[in-house]
Amino acid sequence: MNLNEHQTRGQLIDRQLEKAGWKLDDRTQICREVPAAYAVKEAHAPYGSIGSDGITDNCLYDEDGCVLAVVECKRTSRNPREG
Repeated sequence: MNLNEHQTRGQLIDRQLEKAGWKLDDRTQICREVPAAYAVKEAHAPYGSIGSDGITDNCLYDEDGCVLAVVECKRTSRNPREG
């Protein structure tokens, strides 16, 4: 399987998020293209624990509106540990 980032999101990641009960059209649960610096700040992550440059692909929020997780979409031919 050789999918680009957009295909990976649509065919793999979005399907798994929906299967896990996430509502992709509910912006209180999931926001796309969130600045990483905002996600780090909102998650109260220790400074420097994760990169703060660029844009996150998916930011997942708990019921209180706090960042619960960041999900990055990568093409399937790329090592997920690469930025």
